[in-house]
Amino acid sequence: MKNYYVLFFPILIFLFYACTPPIDAPAYLVVSPKDFEDRIDVSDFNSIHETDYDSLELSVIKHQMFRDVHVSLNGQELGFWYLAGNATKQNCRIPLIPDFSNSNHLRLIPCVRVPSNVVTTAQYPFVEPIVMDLHIQPEEEVNLPTLTLKYRKEVSFPILETFMQSTMFSNQDTLDGAPLKLIHDSDGRPVLEILLTDSLSYFDIATERLEPMRPYNARFFLEFAYRTNGIMTTYIVFSNGIRSDLAVFQSSTGNWMKGYVDITEIMRQGAGMSDLVSISLGFRGNPIDASNTFFHFGHVKLIAMDAPY
Repeated sequence: MKNYYVLFFPILIFLFYACTPPIDAPAYLVVSPKDFEDRIDVSDFNSIHETDYDSLELSVIKHQMFRDVHVSLNGQELGFWYLAGNATKQNCRIPLIPDFSNSNHLRLIPCVRVPSNVVTTAQYPFVEPIVMDLHIQPEEEVNLPTLTLKYRKEVSFPILETFMQSTMFSNQDTLDGAPLKLIHDSDGRPVLEILLTDSLSYFDIATERLEPMRPYNARFFLEFAYRTNGIMTTYIVFSNGIRSDLAVFQSSTGNWMKGYVDITEIMRQGAGMSDLVSISLGFRGNPIDASNTFFHFGHVKLIAMDAPY
């Protein structure tokens, strides 16, 4: 009989600001919600990381949904600023107190929403921060140039699932598992589709056990694109059979969303005193009501950064 555990982690509280209303300040940094959209450059990813990913795999590597930004000026942290979700898509005016007589060192780190006990904002550690030196005038509104983001050299992808012609996920319930169907959406992108009809009350899929990884001095995020009118849970299974739920994702009302789960700490806890840990990752889903329920996955990736941070 397998044992099931749920692990909870402490939440770090950071300063977090909406972009409106603005407050009086000597100067402002103006950030558009579009400044961080589609900004990761993967044109030389293969040569830098010594990989041979094809164009579809590179497009999955590139895909991110940065909804917030962490800002610091001259070493002083100005907190997290909320960029996305504003129906009016207004620019964010971030108040600055610069040194008007010298160059100012601006540092921006894109951020993502990660669920834990509550949904919180986290700096995305796998890309290089954006740094620039600026001369700022009193009452100036500083607009950002076109940004380019790069993955850190230490980044790798133990899972990079595109669902193009096959999938590394399989049903965990061999008697009553929901069928897994590979389709293409209206834009021609490959998608894994799972449908729950009246006779299917849930699905449960997982990868095979991955190659052992070193959890210490490393970071790990599970990332996936999804849309559903149901509810699903991500989970991890260790080589000793212990299974732990990671996060719950509610209905996306049919819209494509991006899920981020920071599994760094649970990887370390699962390793214990060992230098290596072997895992599989899975998804379990249920309907919200009695109607037919769909789950679509656009991609799934496990991103790792095997270096101190």
